[in-house]
Amino acid sequence: MAPWANPRPYPAGQRGGCAGWQANRTRAVGVRRQRAAVVAGEVRTLARRTQHSTTEIERMIDSLRNRVGATVKTMGDSHQMAGATASQADHAETALDNILTAIGLIVEQSQQIAAAAEQQTAVSQGIGRSARSATAPPKGQRVPSKPANSCSAKWGTCNRP
Repeated sequence: MAPWANPRPYPAGQRGGCAGWQANRTRAVGVRRQRAAVVAGEVRTLARRTQHSTTEIERMIDSLRNRVGATVKTMGDSHQMAGATASQADHAETALDNILTAIGLIVEQSQQIAAAAEQQTAVSQGIGRSARSATAPPKGQRVPSKPANSCSAKWGTCNRP
């Protein structure tokens, strides 16, 4: 007899086994589809979180770039200011050196003037002594008193009341 013509294709007690197997298979496929749907949902959630995190990281990077740019600009400005300050300090040092040199010259000239004044004082005192000795009568001689309205032809002076 042909196998397809067998009126009892299943052994005794296993009738409808194919239908049970089919039901189990269908149930297994459903469970797999459910699991796949859960996994797909988790993948979508993870993709949204990843996108959100990526956007947040991009914002942080942009913020850092802006801050770094501002910091670099500030550092450049500070460098320029430091250079200007150093230049001003050099000018101030030169000016102070010039002032010290001028003070030294003033002190030297003041000393020269003081020495000249001292010499002039000595000379003036000497002239005064010489003039007094030249106009004084010789020792032991009296000087006649001059009348109130007298003139001296010798010295070119007149005493008038």
